[in-house]
Amino acid sequence: MCILFVTYPPESKIRLPLLSLAKDKKIHSVLDAEKSLANRFKLSNSERSRIKKSGGERLFLHRVRWSRTILKYAKLIEDPKLGYYKITPRGLKVLNNPPSVLNDSFLSKFPEFRKWRRRDKK
Repeated sequence: MCILFVTYPPESKIRLPLLSLAKDKKIHSVLDAEKSLANRFKLSNSERSRIKKSGGERLFLHRVRWSRTILKYAKLIEDPKLGYYKITPRGLKVLNNPPSVLNDSFLSKFPEFRKWRRRDKK
């Protein structure tokens, strides 16, 4: 029996490239972002198509969607419609002087993100 271990980038490493895809101020599809990011991280076809253990969704797509959600709570992006996102002025400001990684520590400087994290922990 062959066991395949796949190493996907952590969500904190996905967030900045996801935000950068929207620097053109246009509306972007999450599915298109998934494809672009999978290419960026050089994921194989089997890694791209791997389904979550709980089923129903591709694992990497799940990470991209969750990364988008986190950026939304930090008000770096907004959802103009379901399955799409667009950068906000705050997101553009972050890209003007980007950190090496958009981790929770960096995002905690935004009050909306801190408020969401507190609510999430309750």
